[in-house]
Order: sequence, then structure tokens, then C-alpha cells
Amino acid sequence: MIATKKTDRETTVTSILQDIAEASARERARILDGLRTYVRAGKDGEAAVQSLFAETAETLGCTVEASSYNPADVRMIEDSPARPPSIRRPAPASSRAAREPETGAA
Repeated sequence: MIATKKTDRETTVTSILQDIAEASARERARILDGLRTYVRAGKDGEAAVQSLFAETAETLGCTVEASSYNPADVRMIEDSPARPPSIRRPAPASSRAAREPETGAA
């Protein structure tokens, strides 16, 4: 067996990952209880979950403002990663032509 020495970077990354794993293990019960609270709130509807989220954000020092909008009024950006490929619209022919290399002699 050949002994290899870890680089400083590998040691640092390993140390960070160990710290994250240990913190996750310590906080597991609290995190799961928090998630369960959101799931229970979901039984009372979206407004209940949003209210709980707002309360939680405020306890963390965030400023929370309520707003209302119609999602249909918000223009989607073409080829958004959030939009499944099956419903993406093809780019206009003019923009496709600009990206395609020219063929033929000049």
C-alpha cells in the first residue's frame, strides 16, 4: 500500500465537510421539527404556510412585505431553466440565423 499525503486544500475541504456533517447531526431534530411545522401548517392552506414563513423570517431579522399579483401578468423569460423543455418556445428564426455559422465560400 502506498501512503499518500493530503494537500492543504484536501484537508481543508475534508474538515469543512466533517463540520457540516457534525452540525447537521446536532441540529437534525430541530430541523426536522421545523419542517414538520411547515407540513402541518400546509393542511390549513397556502396562506398559513406563507404566514409561518413570514413569522420565521421576521424572527431572523428579515423585513417581510406582503404583496399580491396575478402570475399570468408576469412575463416569462424565454428558455427559463424553471420551464420544462417540452413547453419552451423555439427561438425566432432571426436569432437562430445569427448564431448559425455561415456555410459557403466568400
